[in-house]
Parts: sequence; structure tokens; C-alpha cells
Amino acid sequence: MRDLNPDQLRSFLAVVEEGGFSAAARRLNLSQPAVSTQVRELEARLQLRLIERLGKRAFPTRAGEDLADHARAVLAALAAASDAMRRHRDGFLGRVRIGTGSASLAYLMPPVLRGLRDRHPNIEITVTTGTTIDMVEDIAANRLDIGLVTLPVEHPGMAVTPIDTRDLVAVLPVGGDEPPPVLRPGDLAGLPLVLETMQSNLTALVLGWLAAGGVRPEPILIYDNMEAVKAIVATGLGYSILQFEATVEGVARDRLQVRRLDPPLRRTLALAVRKDKPLDGALAVVHGALREIGGIRIT
Repeated sequence: MRDLNPDQLRSFLAVVEEGGFSAAARRLNLSQPAVSTQVRELEARLQLRLIERLGKRAFPTRAGEDLADHARAVLAALAAASDAMRRHRDGFLGRVRIGTGSASLAYLMPPVLRGLRDRHPNIEITVTTGTTIDMVEDIAANRLDIGLVTLPVEHPGMAVTPIDTRDLVAVLPVGGDEPPPVLRPGDLAGLPLVLETMQSNLTALVLGWLAAGGVRPEPILIYDNMEAVKAIVATGLGYSILQFEATVEGVARDRLQVRRLDPPLRRTLALAVRKDKPLDGALAVVHGALREIGGIRIT
């Protein structure tokens, strides 16, 4: 038996529920001959009589009653599938995999993620942390859909949209000699530098700024997350250079002092996606929300 035709099922069910072919045709906005043809073709396909006429009314046979129940379920499932695809198309349903640095996740993304949850609860969002290099590789391999990265990004397959530029600051422990209000690379010579990782673009910016001032930090202490870096600095074991947002939240903020840098050192955040990945549906919604990070300022 060939697969059932949804249009034939729709016409058949309308005849059953309206009690006649003329009423079914009006309901479906079709001609009566078109509805009659659909029902005859369905009966021929099933090799069963489904409708019987008694006077001016049409009634389902026993087989027709059974088929009507199945037809309602089939047509409801098709309508649900169509509605789900519409919501995918309009960006109200879907999954988006985001990559970001740990500091951005901790200090910048919470209000954006909360807004996405409130406005688009049907979008499934997963967030993983990593370095810009890792995120670009994962986006290229389609393991991530979008990344909140630190420039520079050099990959021919990436579409990169800068969204925010901010000054980095030095953080030092409270106590001991009072550092000047603005620090130059030479002011930090001989002090241990505390970093979260050696592989990030942020670390490359910091080391480049120090090197331009003739400073090669020795030793460099590496810890596995930003809060650990701040805690170590607060104990007096060194200094760090990081984004300002990290100094006003989290651990040890009352045991750190912040200083501006001269010359200024800035990091630029950007959104990275594959050039060949359609920016539509749920991904377009998330891309637009992440662009709002450029308007967030923590003072």
C-alpha cells in the first residue's frame, strides 16, 4: 500500500466532521468535485469504502470511523511539525553552542544569558570556555556555533565582528609600597607575573606590552582560573594584568588595588562564526544578544 496522502486525509476528515461534501468543500475552500475526488482516491488506495451517503448526509463506515481517529492524529502531528519548523525559522527554537573565555563568562555574559532565557526560553544554549585559539578551531570544526573571542583572529574561514574594546589594568596586593597611580612596564620589572594561561590572546597582549617596555617577567606563575589568579595576587605573590571587570567582582576584591597602564593596553572582544554558516534562526538571535555586551559597562 502506498503512503497515505495528507490532503486526502484532510478532505476525508472534513466530510466526516461536517457531515457532507458541500460543507467540507466550504471548510477547506475547495470545490465539491475536488473533495469528492480526494475521497474516492483515498478509498481506491485503501481498497475500502469509507463514506456512505444516507439521504443528504454523509456518514463514515466502520472502517471510516477507525481511519478518522488516525487521520486526526496524523494531521495534528503534521501541524505540530510545521509549527516547530516555523519556530526554528523565526529563531524561537533551536540549539546554539557558544564558546567564550572564562573571564567573559564570569563577568560579562550573565546578563546576556539571563536576557536570552527570559525572551527566548525555547532556545537551548550551551556555553563552554577556552582560549581564542581553541574556540576558533572548534568553530571551524563545527563543534561551536559562535565564539566570544579576543582579537586578533587570523583564520580565512571566520567572519569576525568586533563588539567591544576596553582598557586592561594592573592588579597588585594591598599593603607594602604604594604603587604609582599609573604603571609603566618598568615599574613592574622584577615582580612575578601571575597568569591564568600562557595560550590565550590576552596573555599574548600582556607579554607584548611588557616586552615593548623592555620587561621580560620572571617568574611567571600559572593558575587555572581567573579567581585563583586574583587570590594569589592578593596574598602578595605577584601582580597580574587583566580586564577591569574581574577586579570588581569575585574573590579578593577588597585585597587588590588597581592601576591604569601607560601606554594604555586594550583588548578587543569580537564575535566569530564560520563564514559559510547561515546567520539566521536561533543563531541570529544569540548573535544579536551577544552584541549587547559592547554596551555593558561595569564601573
